[in-house]
Parts: sequence; C-alpha cells; structure tokens
Amino acid sequence: MTERYYSFKTEFNNEKFSIACIFPEPYNIAICNLGHQVICNVINSNTLFYADRFYADSANRSHIQKWPINRFDHIFVSLSFEANVINFVKLCKLWGIPLFSSQREQSNKLILGGGL
Repeated sequence: MTERYYSFKTEFNNEKFSIACIFPEPYNIAICNLGHQVICNVINSNTLFYADRFYADSANRSHIQKWPINRFDHIFVSLSFEANVINFVKLCKLWGIPLFSSQREQSNKLILGGGL
C-alpha cells in the first residue's frame, strides 16, 4: 500500500500530502478533545503526509505552521457534536469552499468528516 501512495506522489515532485485537521470550535474547547489530536499524530507519523490543526477562532491560519487553508491538499474535519456541523459550514463559507457537490469542481479539496 505504501508503494502505491509513493509512486502516486512522485508525480507531484515527491512532496508530502498536506492535510488540514479541523476541529470547528475555539481552541480552548477543542484542545479538550483528544480525537483530532490523535488523528494528526497518526498522520504525521507517516513520512508521506503532513497534518496541521485548525480551530474556529484561528481559522485563517493553521495552528503549528500558520499556513492558510489553501496551502493544504485535503481537509479532515472532526464532527463530534451537532454544533460542530454549523461551525464547519461557517468555516467553509469563510474559506470560499462550495457547500454543495453541484458547485464543486475536480480541483476542489477532498473533505472527509467524522466523529470521534
């Protein structure tokens, strides 16, 4: 499986895939949730990927590298509570990410969501 990802990535100048791990709550609330932190650590343990976290109160830049959202290849979002969905929709609007599949293009980021 690693070889498949490696050979795919070599077509993109051998750079790491970058993944934005979103927890759509303010930092002081999100830091209490270990799920998204564990996911980030697991992603970062693989040399082919780099993950950084985003929170609702610092949505313009990632937590560690201070990169903008458009610097990331993919978006993973942790939706543990119903209010997280509303906050994530607000973040998508802020970032200019289309909410409906009919508005999306092939070039849009892959968004994966789940609850932990």
